[in-house]
Amino acid sequence: MKKVITMNLWYNLSKNKINMLLENFGIKEYRELLPITSGTANKNYIIKGCKGVYGAYIGDLVLRIRSLKYSSELQMLFEEEYLRHVYSNGISVPVPLRSKNGQCWHNIDGNTYQICPFITGGEFDCNNDNDVAEGGAFLGRLHSAVYDLVPINERYLPRYDDPDVIIDVIYKTIDKNCSKITEEERKTLEYIIEQTILIKENVPDHLYNHLPKLIIHGDYHPANVKYAKGKICGLFDFDWISRQPRIRDVADGIIYFSSRRNENIIGDNIFSLTSGYSMDLNRIRIFLHDYNESVNFPLTPEEKKCIPYLICARLIHSRVQALSKIPEEQDVKMLTYGMEEILNWVNNNRGKV
Repeated sequence: MKKVITMNLWYNLSKNKINMLLENFGIKEYRELLPITSGTANKNYIIKGCKGVYGAYIGDLVLRIRSLKYSSELQMLFEEEYLRHVYSNGISVPVPLRSKNGQCWHNIDGNTYQICPFITGGEFDCNNDNDVAEGGAFLGRLHSAVYDLVPINERYLPRYDDPDVIIDVIYKTIDKNCSKITEEERKTLEYIIEQTILIKENVPDHLYNHLPKLIIHGDYHPANVKYAKGKICGLFDFDWISRQPRIRDVADGIIYFSSRRNENIIGDNIFSLTSGYSMDLNRIRIFLHDYNESVNFPLTPEEKKCIPYLICARLIHSRVQALSKIPEEQDVKMLTYGMEEILNWVNNNRGKV
């Protein structure tokens, strides 16, 4: 079966459709509509200069066109409940507006649309250790905010970065490319399989499922936050919120906030999201220290022991997830490029993380 590539195309929104959408959310006027070039799943526009009834100024808003993959009614109700809860606990998130029918979404022509507040802010500075520390501290505040959250509408998902899924995809990739794969690439793929088996042995399902759980963000990286005056002032992209071990978010933070990079992560570039980083032990310690200082239940010894394995699982599975977004001829490169070096680093520093 030929792979279907998700293209980064902007929807052709007519003036009439835009006006009909905005009318459903009580917005009567706007100045302009501009695309926001970030993210690889959903499409977003900034609606500038919005006005409501009687010309009351509302300000800038975001129009979100949700991916069909993340548009079930259960997901949107769950997401809204999560956002309202964390917002009420002091976490700056774009809580979606409700339409005239009371829902936080509106369907037209088979697409699902939402309107959210626009949160201003700047980018994470990958060379600034203070931004790394704030990445840890903010995650601690977020986890504290959802510690006791038991939603009315909760979407349940299986284990994230499942070793069995990883192994299956890699074997299929080897079979599909057996005639053109190089010896070096084959050795790297076999090494990745060995590392995935280690993950499965050291964090088996029964242990994974008994680690401290809460509703995690699930995609915690710098392209999904904004900074202002050294603090994170906005958190975005909630497609992967789910009840999972909280150290999955911590592993994300270690990989994406603590690592050294030549340039900041680019949210709509799958290669930027999955590669281009080198681990830094000192910055990992900064991130973990500030996480533990701000969270209301510090990491347990068992969680600390599992973190290196979940880092490896996330590193590998992020490449597996990326395969659906690239041409088939790039699959082997996506799975192998730079992986042996970074996995070796994690293994060699397992007792220090």
